[in-house]
Amino acid sequence: SARSQDVLMYRPLDNGDVVVDKPEMVFELEVTAFSNISTVKVNGVAQAITPGTFVVVKMPAHLQPGVNRFVVQVATDAGAATQTFEIQLVPPGAIGSEKKKRTGSG
Repeated sequence: SARSQDVLMYRPLDNGDVVVDKPEMVFELEVTAFSNISTVKVNGVAQAITPGTFVVVKMPAHLQPGVNRFVVQVATDAGAATQTFEIQLVPPGAIGSEKKKRTGSG
């Protein structure tokens, strides 16, 4: 079975931004592996991919308030790997007001 290091998953547009204030989003993920990637599932749902050693997944998502988990399961010719990504949905305007609170005035 493949070691987890054989499969690399990352969100290209993330920039570490895992807190959002809009529920509608596209969960985008890039997956690279040493061996052929045969299937990619997000929260148990198989994604349409072109098999190869590099795949891009784009899945429209509707976030619920709080922490949303995206469990990504990748199957390759050599084995499988699983990774969980978390995105937190906060109320509209909460991100801006948090920044205001931090700088503080008076």
